[in-house]
Amino acid sequence: MAAQLLHDLHKPYVFQWQPDASSRPEQSLAGTGEHHVLSLAELLVRKAPAELVVAQACAHTHPGTEADEAQVVNWLKAAAIIAGIDPVRHGLLDASGKTLPLPRRQEGFICHLGDHDFVLSAPAVQWTLPVMRDIAKADYKITDADLQGKPFNSLRNAVYSQLSAMRIEQAYAMGGGEQVRLPMHSVVKPA
Repeated sequence: MAAQLLHDLHKPYVFQWQPDASSRPEQSLAGTGEHHVLSLAELLVRKAPAELVVAQACAHTHPGTEADEAQVVNWLKAAAIIAGIDPVRHGLLDASGKTLPLPRRQEGFICHLGDHDFVLSAPAVQWTLPVMRDIAKADYKITDADLQGKPFNSLRNAVYSQLSAMRIEQAYAMGGGEQVRLPMHSVVKPA
């Protein structure tokens, strides 16, 4: 549970709000989103147990194949470089420095499965944004020009942060665009 809870620890830093209420684009670090490696490095600096760090490292892929395990190993190595520690001596990697310690623990696989909300949350945003834009224009008097800037981004951020894109998508799936209006109004009352 700790690995899953701590995995996205650095997202508030890498997805900082911009002046137009959009978020900063995430950069890649060691072949994955920078939040992943930076969160691992944070745990290492704070002297978290190796088992926790390895489990958390598996959030973006599991070590079930050689290729996938190589990715996890590279993320651990990158985090160790940032934290200034030796990944073998810390127990993150086996004595060769090329694989995870044996036997492989189930916690990493479970953390990997738990991090897969994106398979629904990303499409949920794509599917509901057009509906939310229509409601923003009709109920909140947001102009077409403001749909690409701070007024709509601020509304969108408030709704998704309070309810989640998946909850908005569920309302949409169950009853169409009209069912999106109620949860939006529960977060931001129209003037």
